[in-house]
Amino acid sequence: MIIPRVFAVIPVHNGIEHTLPAVISLLPLMPPPHRIVIIDDGSTDGTARTLRENHPDVIVLHGDGNLWWSGAMNLGARHALSEGADYVLFLNNDIVLEPNFLQELLKGAESFPRSLVLSKILSAENPDTIWSLGGKLHPASGYFGMVGNNTPDDGRYVEPFEVDWLPGMSVLIPIEVFREGIWVDEKTFPQYAGDSDFSIKARQAGYRLIVWPESRVYNKVSNSGITSRLLLRAEPFSWRMFRESLFSIKSSAAFCTFGRLVTRHTPLWSWPLVLGRFYGFYFLKCLQVALGLPAIRRKKCRTTAASGLKNVSTADQPVI
Repeated sequence: MIIPRVFAVIPVHNGIEHTLPAVISLLPLMPPPHRIVIIDDGSTDGTARTLRENHPDVIVLHGDGNLWWSGAMNLGARHALSEGADYVLFLNNDIVLEPNFLQELLKGAESFPRSLVLSKILSAENPDTIWSLGGKLHPASGYFGMVGNNTPDDGRYVEPFEVDWLPGMSVLIPIEVFREGIWVDEKTFPQYAGDSDFSIKARQAGYRLIVWPESRVYNKVSNSGITSRLLLRAEPFSWRMFRESLFSIKSSAAFCTFGRLVTRHTPLWSWPLVLGRFYGFYFLKCLQVALGLPAIRRKKCRTTAASGLKNVSTADQPVI
């Protein structure tokens, strides 16, 4: 039996307190021929030295601090391609893994050839709450959002299903995607939306985007970018933080990020609807946080199981 060779690519800029536990938990799950590749993009906290001294089998590639997420993932994928990998596994350093997560992802890849396969991503702070099951895009209704975001993990999502785009966390990607010249756009989307754009391009090239719920990982949501910290009330609301959420490269809601994603992947006639719906809801959420009001919810949408046998009800949430 031939074992597929998986290269896990993890971008880091400082955060050794997250990276080290992630590597320690990942090593027993990825014995040879698998490899772990850390992209150390200009860390100043001794990340490279700590990994070299404690885990010499981990590959560390270096950046100068200007790679950001997208450039780091491309660097790791190029290394995996040159080393004869069968799959590239996109991971974050601030993620908690269930022991069978990779085994289940490989089952998903076997069940759905020519597909990118995503784990069920739950909240590390609230393990019974879903953070993401990929995303759906419906230009006619103005919807561009995440499936299942902030909904209970109550058994509704047990069958694999297909989505329109994927976040870049715990995604198993066939190496053929990169051989065909599909890469993360590090110029247009250096930090956020690079994963969404990349997966949409893969879908447009004929790959399916599959969520495999039996593979489970946990995202440290409170360690995410400006937008998530703002809406989750991880720190006190300020108008300075609100402004940064609309203009900073570190925010998924920035006009230069989400606006570019929308104009690239939706028809011209839908731009006012998609952007208006997203930012209308986003501004309401920010106002809710600023005033300390209870959480508001959007209506539910529906998505179809990959088997085609049934529909799965999903919470309609913005891309944050």
